[in-house]
Amino acid sequence: MATEVTVSPLGDGIFLASRALDGGPGVRAALLLGGERSAVVDTMARPEDMAPFVELAAAHGRPVTVVNTHADWDHVWGNAAFPGAKVVGHRLCRERMQGAEARERLAREREAHPEEYANVALVPPDSTFEAATTLPLGGLTLVLHHMPGHTADCLVGYVPERHLLLAGDCAEDPFPLLGSGPLGSWVRDLRSWDRPDLKTVVPSHGAISGPELLRANAAYLEGLSNDSPVPEGVPTFYAEAHTANVAAARRLRAK
Repeated sequence: MATEVTVSPLGDGIFLASRALDGGPGVRAALLLGGERSAVVDTMARPEDMAPFVELAAAHGRPVTVVNTHADWDHVWGNAAFPGAKVVGHRLCRERMQGAEARERLAREREAHPEEYANVALVPPDSTFEAATTLPLGGLTLVLHHMPGHTADCLVGYVPERHLLLAGDCAEDPFPLLGSGPLGSWVRDLRSWDRPDLKTVVPSHGAISGPELLRANAAYLEGLSNDSPVPEGVPTFYAEAHTANVAAARRLRAK
């Protein structure tokens, strides 16, 4: 059964799309319409999810660049909706999408849900970077910064003209999910973005916020220990994620 995608504007020339995911929080993508180029930041779980962005970008009439914040399936499986588009991501994002684990995950999901994922193709970034890169769009600029932590290939995108941070999975509401680390530099990176020129933080999962989300996520990660209680009032998904986070933090700190 098709999952509804909702689209809403976030100021002039910027749109957000979101959809629910089975068994977890919903996921969000962004579209930036610049004077010279459009940029789609993440493509959610399947090409069909991108139909509203395809229409908006076509009406805008500028070339499209796709940005993948990392290679997790719910952020990149819609890449094929933009055939011929330049795809930008961290070098490790490309490696992950070309690896056996990505192919095996897609095969499993296609077997379990053949209609849902029939049109998914693994389209990895063809333009990669290491620490940072800048995409001038014309009137809008998208500055990409590597921020490993949730996964090794994670990045954030900053739009200085709008004081806007597209956080991907580097920040999440109510708290992020630990992955491959490293933990210490992730906390430092989150705190480094808590600055006066930042007004809006858009995570891929959870409520849109301001820099207070970065402070809260950094404090959560910093305070994780074996006796950290489950934060009050979180849904079941995040209660279970917290238990996994405690174990992951113990493992990462033992390295």
